[in-house]
Amino acid sequence: MRLIASSRKQHISRTQRRTLGLRAALIGAILITISASAGVVHFSWLILSKRNVDSIITQVNQELTRGTFQEVGNIFSNVSSTQNIIQRAFTRNLVNLQNPREREAFYLSLLEANPSFAAIEFGYRNGDYFGVQNTQDDEINVISRQWNPQTQQSSNTTVSYQEGSSELRVMGTQEITDQYYSPRQPWYQIAAQNLNQLSWSDVYMFRATRTPGISSSMPLRLQGKFIGVINISFELKQISQYLQTLDQEGKSIIFIANSKSELIATSDAQETTYIIVNDTVRLKRLEETNNSYLQIAVQTLRTNQASISSVTAERTLTYQDGPFGEKYFISLAPVGYLDWVVGTVIPESNYLEGINQANTNTTIGLALAALGLATLMSIVASRWITTPIRKLSTASSAIALGDLNQAVEVQGIRELNVLAQSFNRMAKQLRESFTELEKTNEALEQRVEERTVALKDALHNLQQTQAQLVQTEKMSSLGLMIAGIAHEINNPVNFIHGNLCHAHQYTRDLLALVDFCEKHCVHAFPEIEAQIEEIDLDFIREDLPKLLNSMQIGADRIREIVKSLRVFSRLDEAEVKEVDIHEGIDSTLMILHSRLRAKPGYSVIEVVREYGQLPLVQCYAGQLNQVFMNLLTNSIDALHQSQQRQVHQSPETLPYQIRIRTEVLNSDWVAIHIIDNGAGMTEQVRSKLFDPFFTTKPVGQGTGLGLSISYQIVVEKHGGKLYCCSAPNQGAEFVVEIPIKAHFNHEDKLAKYPQ
Repeated sequence: MRLIASSRKQHISRTQRRTLGLRAALIGAILITISASAGVVHFSWLILSKRNVDSIITQVNQELTRGTFQEVGNIFSNVSSTQNIIQRAFTRNLVNLQNPREREAFYLSLLEANPSFAAIEFGYRNGDYFGVQNTQDDEINVISRQWNPQTQQSSNTTVSYQEGSSELRVMGTQEITDQYYSPRQPWYQIAAQNLNQLSWSDVYMFRATRTPGISSSMPLRLQGKFIGVINISFELKQISQYLQTLDQEGKSIIFIANSKSELIATSDAQETTYIIVNDTVRLKRLEETNNSYLQIAVQTLRTNQASISSVTAERTLTYQDGPFGEKYFISLAPVGYLDWVVGTVIPESNYLEGINQANTNTTIGLALAALGLATLMSIVASRWITTPIRKLSTASSAIALGDLNQAVEVQGIRELNVLAQSFNRMAKQLRESFTELEKTNEALEQRVEERTVALKDALHNLQQTQAQLVQTEKMSSLGLMIAGIAHEINNPVNFIHGNLCHAHQYTRDLLALVDFCEKHCVHAFPEIEAQIEEIDLDFIREDLPKLLNSMQIGADRIREIVKSLRVFSRLDEAEVKEVDIHEGIDSTLMILHSRLRAKPGYSVIEVVREYGQLPLVQCYAGQLNQVFMNLLTNSIDALHQSQQRQVHQSPETLPYQIRIRTEVLNSDWVAIHIIDNGAGMTEQVRSKLFDPFFTTKPVGQGTGLGLSISYQIVVEKHGGKLYCCSAPNQGAEFVVEIPIKAHFNHEDKLAKYPQ
């Protein structure tokens, strides 16, 4: 072992002697690079020469003029092309401009494609208006105005957007009323007077930013008929901002003026081009400016007896401030749009600086060549250094991504060799740790999954059992109570009903006897005549038959209610029997009759029966009546909630209605449809209707078991179908589909429900 350890140490020592240190390698490469660069730069200064001054003047003037022409031309051409796009969208129906969202998206896309525009507007011939505007707060306003000729006012809706990371965000909406009328606007009137050409407005002040700008208006015809004006505006300060980018050093000036010698734009950021007086804007004349270069341009024009309006072609003038003063070069050229002229004022000293700049550029070029040579020399040395470092970096990234099977071999540099060995030991330890952690994690996940499945099963069973127990107890008590009430009421009602016919006969006999006595004996006994008058015998003779008829009707009504209660409870029938579905529905409606009538705060609910020709159906009659009770109660509650939401309307005007439609689907199935015209429900609510304990009613007004139990009775007990079709503000329709002949399991778990 000692020999092996000694041999390993000798091997490491020999390896270290053969390798070169990282510091030595880097110092060597840097020294070679610096030496080569210094030599090349020193040599480059020996070959620098001056440039021709006139050539520099021509080049500078051409670049400035070309850049200004291009920028101004881009703005004007963008205006024209955008107007043509809008015109094609109208005339060719490329965009549905009657759709507010599509129209808004179309205009916003045009404004985003042309950020130099201040506004894109369209004024309709009838006074309506639609436009998008950029604001000083980097927001975009979408303005829609509807003109009312009766009130001579316009309803203004403004939606503010702000650019987010990926899309526009709505910042707010404002609705006001103003007297804005599109045909009265200057830009509209200019275009309306020149229907066959593009029109440019004079400079005016934008109300939103209180800065000067101009507008381009174009009339729009649809099928040869004038329908409105397209207007695009932009601020003059955007041209000034571009000129400032051309003259960033501020040692010269670039300006644009019109034929009236009014300043349109300037590269001097400190010089304003306009004056605001009484909410109107006026452009400064060149002689009113504070910039010394602009004053030199004015003085030069006066000296040469020239003016801005006389410039029809490119022209270069010179001005010298005294015999030994600074010499200036003034260049003037027409822009080609409107009556604008671009001018430049550059002192001679700038050209000398240009010579020095040219020499500097040459030096930089030679220095770059030297650096290129040094870089080529450094690549060889750096590759020797960076290759092992790149291996370590790649292996580290792989470990960070989860691939722990990494090992790095480095040769040639002592420090990197030690680092690679430490990295390999670390990777091995990580692999062992992660392997153990994965095993522990897998075991834990398996245990958690098993516990979760067990808990879900237990919870589901508990919910089912609880729902069945609650409903069983409730329906058992309800069935016994209904049966008892029906029995107790039935006997005395039968007594009353059976004796009413005899009472009718006795009453007729007594009245006949009274008539006989009145005819033959009343005059012989004055006391009898007085008693007849006192008791108002005529009224009794007329009212008594009516009284007996009312009692007969009441007794019949009580008998019908008792019959409905017995039909609903089905306590006197077998568990499975052929029954008349319509009889069960009618008995349920009889029990719910009090909830269907009008009461304070609620109007009457009309029940429309659309019964088809149904055969007798084999079913659990009591349970099926329970389903009808739950579905009808649910519809009544939905209609009452709808009435509460519309209390501001007259209840008599709301046609609240429940339609019950039955039909034979085929030779084996029947369907019962219960439809209400209430508020309906969302898809989220509809999907949970038949879940146990789910309810949308306030606490204390619903258990969430009615529809769940109904679903189990129809689907699991009878082998049928129960589903709901609904949408918000479209009412709801519950459909029960059951087979005509019983083919279900009599030992179903719901068989314990009371029938």
